[in-house]
Amino acid sequence: MKKRPRIPLLSFLLVLCFGICTAHAAPKAPKANAVRDSYEKLVRSGCDVDKLKLNTALEARVFRNALYAVVGRTFRSTELTALFSQDGDWFPRKGGEIRVPKRDAICSQRLSKVEKRLKKTYKLPKKAVRIFTADPRVFLELRKNKNLKETGFRETSSTEWSWTFIFTDACGGDGSPEQKNECSAMWITCSAEGKDLNKLTTVEDLKTVRCRIDYAG
Repeated sequence: MKKRPRIPLLSFLLVLCFGICTAHAAPKAPKANAVRDSYEKLVRSGCDVDKLKLNTALEARVFRNALYAVVGRTFRSTELTALFSQDGDWFPRKGGEIRVPKRDAICSQRLSKVEKRLKKTYKLPKKAVRIFTADPRVFLELRKNKNLKETGFRETSSTEWSWTFIFTDACGGDGSPEQKNECSAMWITCSAEGKDLNKLTTVEDLKTVRCRIDYAG
């Protein structure tokens, strides 16, 4: 008689809890200049990257490029353009000299190193990085929460994608499922007015991306 495959207890609990005990956060418009304010707070701290406790390479990338956005540079990246242009009327800056202060350049180098390290643990495929970067809500929610560990990416359909995390401080140790069976979790689910997310390529397309945040545990 064949044994039935065992489902890891953590995975089972997360799926079960997602259906019955998630706290839904409707996509609300972020506070104006919230992304820029986060970057300026970092600069005022002396660019203490360790104190930031970045969860993902996405956060490091946004912080690293925020300094260029603030001084007036534009981007080839459509998702970064969509992100910063939704943060407030400060981007793109009109006129003026484009000059990166020395302290900001040093900060950028530090962030670049962290970004490269975190990219090694990325669960997001390249095409999904574009979608989750475009909506400022994702960056701001990641910054609001500490001790997150990516657990996966899922294409529910061509029009809805989700990115999942567990809170390692709720699991104990390094957050490994083997160490503890009960963990708090966070889901970020993105869609764009029913559009195929694979086909969003322009800035205006990416501005229609709206991400919902759900918690469980």
